[in-house]
Amino acid sequence: MTITGNGAADLSNYVNSIKEGIYTPPKAPALKAMSALVDKSAERVFKNIEKTLKASPEMEKALATLKNSPRTCGGFKPKNACLKDLTSFEQMYALTSWVKENSTTMLKPHTVTLSANEGEALVPVWVKPLRSGGGPNLMTIFLGNTKGALKGPSYTDWAAKDPEENVFIEPLNSLEMHRQPGCLGGLILKAAPYEAGILSHTWRYKVYTTGTDFAPEASVELPKQRSKKSCLIKEQSAGYNLAQMINSPIRDKSILPELLFEEYHEEGYDDESIPSVSPHDIIKTFPEALKGNTIDLDALISQVIAPRLGKSSIGPAKDLCASFLFPED
Repeated sequence: MTITGNGAADLSNYVNSIKEGIYTPPKAPALKAMSALVDKSAERVFKNIEKTLKASPEMEKALATLKNSPRTCGGFKPKNACLKDLTSFEQMYALTSWVKENSTTMLKPHTVTLSANEGEALVPVWVKPLRSGGGPNLMTIFLGNTKGALKGPSYTDWAAKDPEENVFIEPLNSLEMHRQPGCLGGLILKAAPYEAGILSHTWRYKVYTTGTDFAPEASVELPKQRSKKSCLIKEQSAGYNLAQMINSPIRDKSILPELLFEEYHEEGYDDESIPSVSPHDIIKTFPEALKGNTIDLDALISQVIAPRLGKSSIGPAKDLCASFLFPED
């Protein structure tokens, strides 16, 4: 992808100003150019992950499990939970693949109980047909119940009160990634530092500024995703969040949570291999990315996405994640 015109020029000027220690907020064309670079990079990484999962027998088995499941799961109970050996990302890959393949025949609500991979924690899933008629799509997948202990998540609630270890955090992250792989930048740039404890919940989950005005920090968190209003916010979200990080004390801090070498490699221990990606690191890749050379940008974005994949038990997926986090010199 080549970015030209005001976007390229304004982004180049912005990068140059940062090199000089000047942190003036970038112009709108630069925000859009930054977002386009990060979003497209994240989409490339995402498609690489999808390709790896699709070829695995574990995911074929997971998809078969969903295809052969009854229309309703019989209640959201531990005994009815499925896909227990998969990470949240892998569960959502199977779930969204199932919905895509069967959207024309799923004309009644379906329910699925997923294991949250930690103890007896559960994630209720509702797959609902379109209100206008016809089968479901990825936007009509809902996590959680309307009330009670398994009440579904709300971004506005989470912005007001830190969800911390809420069981829905990673399933929802994963579902949003599968829903909208073309605009992942804002999500991944916020999810990693939030998990690392250096980004507040008010920033991570912000949807509105005041009243009904959408916050520029938001992206996949926005309601009515296909509306013009939402699309205008999404197309600059990744750039806006990155620019805000550059203009904050975390500009040179790693936005990754703690990731240990031995958790991704079967043998060996390397305490010197500590993945680190700062907002400044990402910005430094833009001059080459504007020329079409995205190798360095993609490598950093791969590291930012990696925590969202979880600690997979699927060999090829685990190897891919390890290659993202601990690339060989």
